[in-house]
Amino acid sequence: QGVMSWDFGELPEQVEFTRAGQKLVGYPAIVEEGKGTSLVLLDTEQEAEAATHRGLRRLFQLAAAEQVKHLGRNLRGLQEMALKYTLLAEVDGTRAQDKASAIEKLQDELVLAICDRAFFLEDARIRDKAAFDARVVKARTRIGEVANEVGSLVNEILGGYYALRPRVQQPGAQAWQRLMTDIKTQVKALLPNGFIVSVPYARLKHIPRYLEAVGVRLDKFASNPARDAQWQETLANWWRLWNQRLETDRARGVRNPKLEEFRWMLEELRVSLWAQQLKTPYPV
Repeated sequence: QGVMSWDFGELPEQVEFTRAGQKLVGYPAIVEEGKGTSLVLLDTEQEAEAATHRGLRRLFQLAAAEQVKHLGRNLRGLQEMALKYTLLAEVDGTRAQDKASAIEKLQDELVLAICDRAFFLEDARIRDKAAFDARVVKARTRIGEVANEVGSLVNEILGGYYALRPRVQQPGAQAWQRLMTDIKTQVKALLPNGFIVSVPYARLKHIPRYLEAVGVRLDKFASNPARDAQWQETLANWWRLWNQRLETDRARGVRNPKLEEFRWMLEELRVSLWAQQLKTPYPV
């Protein structure tokens, strides 16, 4: 416990041990704990990989503490973004609703996302101190550029929601209310509490297009409400199956990357149905 720097040698991929006469396998992980990290054994490789990702990010923040502190104090456009960020409280009711607390939460999320992006720009796994130190050096040189990149993207996402917001709060007939309910559910899934950090950057950068596609759907709705309802039912069926599989995997302690990929394919399916002009990066 209380690990504040990489001072523990190599991190093996797995460890075999005996307990109560039974041979077991544990997966070493660097886990966030308090202001530092701890080294623990977890039950599955997937759990260990996810926890170590967060643990490595924390160790990088500690290794570049002064730079990270300076970054947090000098985030471009933070005040303006916070005004739009407070409106996300309407999505699920669990977020900061006043500007002061929103600024603090947004600042924390942005710093974490910037550190994550700067440190994990390369995919190679880090298993020893030499590899960690080399990555820290690289991350420190690009953290300013990454800060601009992440800040610009988050500002675009918040601006997309801000533009969409008044349109999804308009009253209307039963068919319109069905549409509004579906869109609000979609937006809640796209922008959950903590999305700036929890959604991988490779997925995050597509969210402005998904929000724009919602606007296109609203534009087209009046011309063919029946078709909209049919497509919505198609999405609802896939979403239900996906949720069932997700719950089954969680109960088994399994984390399947293909399931995550499928979840984002559903967003691309929405684009391909309602906003073909925005295009998808692959056929759906």
